[in-house]
Amino acid sequence: NWADTALVHLTNWEPLKRAIPSKTYELMTSGIHITGVVDGEAADLIAKLDAGHVVAPEDPAALASLWVELSQHRDQLAVSRAGKEWVEHQRNQKVPRALFSFLSKIGLR
Repeated sequence: NWADTALVHLTNWEPLKRAIPSKTYELMTSGIHITGVVDGEAADLIAKLDAGHVVAPEDPAALASLWVELSQHRDQLAVSRAGKEWVEHQRNQKVPRALFSFLSKIGLR
C-alpha cells in the first residue's frame, strides 16, 4: 500500500527476453502497478494485460521520464483486473492441465 508502483527490472541480455520474473505474477495478482524495465515476453505481458508501464532496459532517461509522467498523472497508475485474472487462470487451470498431460505422457499419472 505504501508504493505507487513496483519496479521489475532486467538487464538487456538476449536470454532475458524470454524470462518473466516471478514477482511480475505476484504484482499482477495483487493489482499493483508495475514499472517494467524489461523487453520481450515480460514487456508484452505487462502491456497486453494493462498491468503497468514498460521502458526498455539500459535507458535510465526513459525510466526517469516515465516516473515523472506517472507522478504528474497519477490516474495512469491504475491497472486492470486482466493481469490478476490471467494469473489465476494460468495457476488454477492451464498449468494443472499441462502438468497432468505431461505426467500422463511419461506414465506417472
